[in-house]
Amino acid sequence: MKLSRLYPLCNINSFKCQRSVTYRAVNGICTSSSMRQDFFDAQAAADHVSDNWGRRAGEYERAFSSKFEGYAASVLDHVQRDVSNVSDAMLLDVGCGTGAVLQAAINSQSSVFGHIHCSDFSQNMVTLAEQKYQRHAISQCTSNPFFEETLVSFSTSNAEDLPQEWTDKYDAAMSMFALIFCENRVQALQEVNRVLKPGGVLAVAGWAPVKEVEWVYFSNKALKAVLGSKLPAVPKDRVIVPSFQCYSDLSILTNELKESGFERIKTEKIKQRFMFTQKEDLCQLWSDMAMSFPTLEYMMNNLESGSLCDSTKDEIAESFATLIIQRGPPNSKTDEGIAYLDGTAHVGFGYKA
Repeated sequence: MKLSRLYPLCNINSFKCQRSVTYRAVNGICTSSSMRQDFFDAQAAADHVSDNWGRRAGEYERAFSSKFEGYAASVLDHVQRDVSNVSDAMLLDVGCGTGAVLQAAINSQSSVFGHIHCSDFSQNMVTLAEQKYQRHAISQCTSNPFFEETLVSFSTSNAEDLPQEWTDKYDAAMSMFALIFCENRVQALQEVNRVLKPGGVLAVAGWAPVKEVEWVYFSNKALKAVLGSKLPAVPKDRVIVPSFQCYSDLSILTNELKESGFERIKTEKIKQRFMFTQKEDLCQLWSDMAMSFPTLEYMMNNLESGSLCDSTKDEIAESFATLIIQRGPPNSKTDEGIAYLDGTAHVGFGYKA
């Protein structure tokens, strides 16, 4: 049985965060039913298996959680404006990962939400998010108003089959780079629509084309430079669209929101820049990507020549870092460092009728 934990408001009078824990059963972890027909089908299916994300939650956290907080903060500002007139509004973070949305809310030091619920299909991801929250609650309980104003809870659930008791429960929902990995995205969007109150808002984020998501762009260049012909060739009659690229065309995002019953749909692009001061950090970023991104990990472990040895992976990480550094620093006096990576997110907003 999966457990849902609820953290009550910080007890300021006792100068420490008190908590009680409530338990209830929620739906089980999602696993993929896709048949392993060929390399590309199996590689795509790797994104839909919770264990593929959960067993590398630590590497994912190190590589991207802090970076994704910037995107989450921008989207959270928009969502909070939409519910600013709602008393004790409730927010559902669908596919919370290691807690980027919650971290953005904590960093804001204030929230219009009376309750934030964080849910993911990977128990390991939820556990990391919960542990981070506990650390912040202990260290910031008396100094950060967020912990006095907002209840926080956690659970494990499948976005394509959310608990029935959540129907019409939430004023807002966010999914930062999570629903894009669902096996049936429209079904997941319909489930989020169901659990929103009438008039509730959803913000769902995916990624722009590869050239605008530079850690992927330079990773692909490094893989080609080191592996060359060892990489699997895409058949001429196949069009391969990785899960993370499903909303690179904003019209697809708009259409899927419409199909799922959302109204007043609008889309935005959000660009973030990440600075690096030393080459080792770029090498570490690629190594963490290689372990925490299921499709990349699958590719490296299932080449016709066999799994890649550590020395080859190190060579790819070195190539990745070198390519980025060779581009040089940005033409900006405010951005300090030897190299940078830009990433553009595509975000869709929709409202339940």
